[in-house]
Amino acid sequence: MHKKSLFFFTLTLISLLTQGCSTIIGTTKPVSDKSHDYQFLDLSEGNTNWSKIEQPIDDEATEKGISDIAFKSKKTESIIALNSACRPINELNETNLESFSDQLFLGVSEIKNKTTKHIAVSSTPALETTLEGTMNSKSIKLRTIVLQKQTCIYDIMYLSYPHFFQLEEKEFNRFVSAIRL
Repeated sequence: MHKKSLFFFTLTLISLLTQGCSTIIGTTKPVSDKSHDYQFLDLSEGNTNWSKIEQPIDDEATEKGISDIAFKSKKTESIIALNSACRPINELNETNLESFSDQLFLGVSEIKNKTTKHIAVSSTPALETTLEGTMNSKSIKLRTIVLQKQTCIYDIMYLSYPHFFQLEEKEFNRFVSAIRL
């Protein structure tokens, strides 16, 4: 398998199989419901560089924590994904955005250049984290944005090779700014 394919495979696994926020809100069951109360920008519409990663939309997908939506850049193999997890209010743990965010980095080692800042997404307080690290012996750069709106946690992820990060960063920012909760 050549290097680019291996990178795509790794990023796809992260984005699709990392359960993101779905396993960290509540203790009674390892799954949660997805939110249907948001809008996002379809990066693949009218843009030949981005393609939607086809994913199953069923109960099994929810149980596995598969992202709600994910896109792949044909040029750089970068991934932009959005995931949601909702629980009844009585099942939510008292956890802050930093704790939710840290869960997203469990598969990343040799973390460096980590920065965090508080931002707003769709008028909702959010935590943005950017870092570089290693995953499956490959260097990656990752930006996550985590926010909570009522009983749902949302995580938005951008994964890329470090040398391609700036090339697609503008598209990630455009994706984030179009989200409506």
